[in-house]
Amino acid sequence: MRRAVELSVREARNERRRRQEAAARLTASQLVTDEGLQRLEQKLEGLIDALRHGGIGGR
Repeated sequence: MRRAVELSVREARNERRRRQEAAARLTASQLVTDEGLQRLEQKLEGLIDALRHGGIGGR
């Protein structure tokens, strides 16, 4: 019985560590996504401003 409890505790700790690692990877991925989205937003704002002020290439 004691061995079963030890194995259960060990598995619970391993699972907790796996979940924490997955959460860290997800957080890192979210940061990369947010940065990319921010760059895209800046480019779109630049495009919209250019179109409002005579278009691209000074038409």
